[in-house]
Amino acid sequence: MQRLARFFSKLKSIRRRILLTVSVVYLFGSSVSALWIYFEVSHEVDELFDAELIQQAHTMNALISQFELGDISDRVDAVESDAELIYHTPDWLQDYEQKLAIRLETMDGDIIYSSRDWLDSDRIQYTEGISELQQGESHWYVFGATNLKNGLRMLVLQEDDFRAELRGDLTIDTLVPILLMLPVIIWLGWWSVNFNFASFQRLARTIRSKPSDNYEQLSGFDDTEEVAVISRSLNHYLTRVEQSFTREKRFSSDAAHELRTPVANLKIRIQNLIDTSTSTQKESLESLMLSVNQLARLIDNLLLLSRTERDLKKEVPIKLATRVREIVAQWYDKAEQRGQNFELSLDDTQQIYSDAALLDILLSNLIDNAIKYGAENSIITLQQRAQTLTISNTIAPNTALDIERVDERFYRGGHLDIEGTGLGLSIVGNIAQQLGVMVSFDLSETSFTCQLSF
Repeated sequence: MQRLARFFSKLKSIRRRILLTVSVVYLFGSSVSALWIYFEVSHEVDELFDAELIQQAHTMNALISQFELGDISDRVDAVESDAELIYHTPDWLQDYEQKLAIRLETMDGDIIYSSRDWLDSDRIQYTEGISELQQGESHWYVFGATNLKNGLRMLVLQEDDFRAELRGDLTIDTLVPILLMLPVIIWLGWWSVNFNFASFQRLARTIRSKPSDNYEQLSGFDDTEEVAVISRSLNHYLTRVEQSFTREKRFSSDAAHELRTPVANLKIRIQNLIDTSTSTQKESLESLMLSVNQLARLIDNLLLLSRTERDLKKEVPIKLATRVREIVAQWYDKAEQRGQNFELSLDDTQQIYSDAALLDILLSNLIDNAIKYGAENSIITLQQRAQTLTISNTIAPNTALDIERVDERFYRGGHLDIEGTGLGLSIVGNIAQQLGVMVSFDLSETSFTCQLSF
């Protein structure tokens, strides 16, 4: 059962299905051809040997026509009593001789001559023309004829084994080349299928290698009609996805812009209420203010995300160590509130080419992320080696975090209690892609690490 399951699992491949279909059709066609050849050969062999039987009968008839019945009987008796027929034949011809038999008799059924002991008239009745006879395990073809001149009847018999052997030999000789060609046909078929499926493989590799935000049309895949159909369909799909994604980005940006003013007004009104409210009301209003602040940060991050998805303005030479120190200084107060310290190991000689504004946003988001999700009273490490910057922060044991999803929008793992919007690392990913920076994340039991390769 497992072998059958494995066999059907392999048939999920279109190439194997095509090859199997071709092989089955070839074998089926060969089988039909073999049956047709066998029946045709059988018919032709029967006609050939029936003609031979008739020819032998004509030969015998020509011989016995020269004598009267009494003379024939005397001559046959003389031969049987006074002479023995001696001759030499090859072994294969002796076998053939064993498959032939002759009986000569009068019109009354008296046997004059019989080449086999079992050819007596009691067992085998005379039949005019061609007939068939079963003698023991042997099947015989019989031709009977009568010489009206001297009143003699003759039976010429031929065993079917010789005909069957010839039928089999001719059929096998015809089929063997066909069967020997089967492996060659399978190999040629496999090569041809793989060769023609190469375009599909090329298309698959191109699709796999395309970045997630690359919606450029696929080109160079119109060499075959089937691949061209898929390529055109994929291009149509990419166009629709790009249009949909552009509309979503535009909506997010427009909505964030429209929401900034009402949210700012809401914050002012809540703050005014806090200033004039009682202590009991103040607690509820402060909780409301926290929610509004979080909404304001979300709007700001959405706008920031929208800006980072635009084209680069200008790349200038930048000393990475200097930029890192400036960003760390901006976040020092927040880190100090959580009892966190920075440990820097930077190379002041290294210089990179990048967009200064986008680079600041990238570094700022990473350091903010390290402060928010790092353990209290811990060390945040920033280490530079050549043009690689590693930022590492300590995390609490058993932190619920899917490392494969950290750069997804709004993903926050199990940290919903921490202030944030879930857009920080998504912004980092977008900026890194704009700047051509390789970003990788690593998670261990005690630390979370981000590595930037410029």
